[in-house]
Amino acid sequence: MMISRFFAPLLAAATFASAAPASVVVNITEDGSDLVMQVTGSLNTDSLLKYFGSFSNYGSSFSTDYFGIRTQSYNFYDADLSGGVSYTLSPTRNTLFNTGDTFWFNHDGETIGLATTYVSGSAISSSARFTSGSLATLGPDLGSYVWTLGNGETITLNVGISPVPLPAGGLLLAGALAALGLRKRRKTA
Repeated sequence: MMISRFFAPLLAAATFASAAPASVVVNITEDGSDLVMQVTGSLNTDSLLKYFGSFSNYGSSFSTDYFGIRTQSYNFYDADLSGGVSYTLSPTRNTLFNTGDTFWFNHDGETIGLATTYVSGSAISSSARFTSGSLATLGPDLGSYVWTLGNGETITLNVGISPVPLPAGGLLLAGALAALGLRKRRKTA
């Protein structure tokens, strides 16, 4: 009985944490005289319309059309994006290297690109380094921008800011500390 009281807050926090929709986070930061893009997350593509055919122009870019990393052949998906911000990037950046999973999105339109081998809900993780750039010349203001897909999932673009830890981690930590406090209190009483 004591064990179930101890783990109850942790179980509740984990349950609420898993209910959040999937999302992708794109972080763009400076590293010396280079710009670094990192992409993490996952997306449920089951409800998104996939366009026919696949494309295989590789590379990564900050451009007026899209942000993203293309390391494999990819498919277009109609994501029905809303929110965020639309802007012109000046100048377009060429990649020094890129690795990981293909993920890009058209910030001025409604499409995303994922590897032809992407399985709905699986992890996306990639990075790219762009030469001779700075956030000051990139185009968008520093900050965080969020686009919402038609299925409720999100794409967050963080420009020049550190990634924020997931709220679920805070809930788990708070629940664990509370449970430990109660347990210690009962032992001393």
